[in-house]
Amino acid sequence: MTAHQRGPDGFPVDSDRVMREGWGPIPEAVNGEFLDMKGGYSVPDKVLGWSYSYTFNRWGAAVESHGVRCYTWPRLTPSTIEG
Repeated sequence: MTAHQRGPDGFPVDSDRVMREGWGPIPEAVNGEFLDMKGGYSVPDKVLGWSYSYTFNRWGAAVESHGVRCYTWPRLTPSTIEG
C-alpha cells in the first residue's frame, strides 16, 4: 500500500494529472471521524496515510488509535458519497 498525504487542495501531495482525474480528491472526514472497530465512528489519534481502493472505488486511510493501527474509511457527508 502506498500511503499518500492529503494536500491543501484535497488531492494527494504527490499526485499527477492521471491520478487526479482517475481517483479524485481525498475526502475530508466529517468532524475528523473514521469508522472504528465497534461499528461506529471516532476520531483517531493519527492519520498515517491514504490509499485508493480499486475494490471499493474510494479512498481509505491507515490510522492509529490507542496504539492500534488499522485501515478504515472516513465518515462522509451524503453529498460526498453521491459524488
